[in-house]
Amino acid sequence: IAYIGAITAFISATIAIAQNDIKKVLAYSTISQLGYMVMGLGVGAYTAGFFHLATHAMFKAGLFLGSGSVIHAMHHALHHQNDHHTDAQDIRNMGGLRSKMPVTYWTFLIYTLAISGVPLTSGFLSKDSILAGTLAFGSLTGHYIVPIVGFFVAGLTAFYMFRLVILTFYGEHKDSHRAEHIHESPKIMTVPLTILAILSFFIFYSFNPFNAADGWISKALERPESVVPASVAAASTEVFEEAHHHAHNPAMMLSLLVAGIGIAVAFATYYWKKISADKVAESLTPVHKFLLNKWGFDDFYMGVVVNGTLAMTRMWKWFDDNIID
Repeated sequence: IAYIGAITAFISATIAIAQNDIKKVLAYSTISQLGYMVMGLGVGAYTAGFFHLATHAMFKAGLFLGSGSVIHAMHHALHHQNDHHTDAQDIRNMGGLRSKMPVTYWTFLIYTLAISGVPLTSGFLSKDSILAGTLAFGSLTGHYIVPIVGFFVAGLTAFYMFRLVILTFYGEHKDSHRAEHIHESPKIMTVPLTILAILSFFIFYSFNPFNAADGWISKALERPESVVPASVAAASTEVFEEAHHHAHNPAMMLSLLVAGIGIAVAFATYYWKKISADKVAESLTPVHKFLLNKWGFDDFYMGVVVNGTLAMTRMWKWFDDNIID
């Protein structure tokens, strides 16, 4: 189960890096975070997995609503230009929206900090708890590939989410005339964004901003002492909890490091332009195309699952018409 979660988190994060549709980035991000939750369950950190489910619900709902606010503003501006060809969801057509949509920008930034695991946010608490669980799992079982993938994906998450923020809200808008018609969304859209942003801070889940174990939600989600994590085999619950406790500080430091690296690389690439994203994509063309093609999952699903199902239904229809009847 831990490996299934780790693989899911990794594959989805790599796909999210290559997406340009604002909602597709968030969609694959969601799958990746679900992989984190499953990984938490797989290593025996049940409380952490369910805790991340609760915190993620807040900031990911905010991210999707925030993307809706951006798309709403883009559609409004494109309508004024009578432009029916420009994709309102493509982040390459955006830029410079933070001055036009301050509430959407600041709330979106808070959600992004939360999903990236930056301190003082709810995401930092829950993700750190899962990563500590993976370290404990690795130390008890020798399966260190799980925490390695977990921390690597944490860095990827910070990178692709800040790529999204920078391309959407920073710099100059791609069309100065269109930018004149972009305005903040109405209160019916910004008030929910504000509420969800507030709920993305640590204080609603734990009075200790650096340890989820002290929070009410962790206490509420604690499993009965009689339940032994099957993934830790012969190790008792007490042994796992002890290992989890000792892994907390190393996990926190490592998660901060990889998140910082991911954010720094995103700014160096898309804000300061120290790294050319186009040149990197060109030099890694096969990899870039592979990620754009979403690891071939869509083609596999259409070719094998959908077409296979249709072929089977046609076969059974023929059998029903010609043999049974």
